[in-house]
Amino acid sequence: MNSKLNGHEYVDLGLPSGTLWASCNIGAEHPEDYGSYFAWGETSEKKQYLNSNYTFKEKPLLLPKEADAAHVNWGEGWRIPSTEDFIELINECKWIWVSKGYQVVGRTGNSIFLPAAGAMDGSNCYYRNICGVYWSRIRYSKSSLSVEDFIFRCCEYRTAMGGRSYYGQSVRPVCYPMNKEQQNKP
Repeated sequence: MNSKLNGHEYVDLGLPSGTLWASCNIGAEHPEDYGSYFAWGETSEKKQYLNSNYTFKEKPLLLPKEADAAHVNWGEGWRIPSTEDFIELINECKWIWVSKGYQVVGRTGNSIFLPAAGAMDGSNCYYRNICGVYWSRIRYSKSSLSVEDFIFRCCEYRTAMGGRSYYGQSVRPVCYPMNKEQQNKP
């Protein structure tokens, strides 16, 4: 049985760091749902994802809490994964491509499903059901508009210097183990 933090379910994959992965993307009701799309550093969806309407003009190397879509939308304890979180997921779990995404199975036998939700550029969603593009909380460099992200398709999964910050991409939140009073909060 999975537990909850602030009303959102997480899964213990038995990762060495203790990181717990949300069972769904932000905005999704079920694991296979695509969920919402966010520009990096923005905390709400929009109709178009353009450089001209991109509002997060700061260039921190690490996304602050007030600009972290997971923290703002799901509350204290949740955050966008780091590149290291994705690398741990790659190295410590079994990856099985199923229709439109990956089933990621941890050491505990528990699993999460990462849907191939594609990415938004302008008002168009590209590569839906073919490719998944998830934000990391790490900027590639202070001088760049690019952000490190996690990308996958049926034959590969990896971290990469990702798309431009204004693209709309998926967010799969993570949290850390907590004490019993914090668990199962409504």
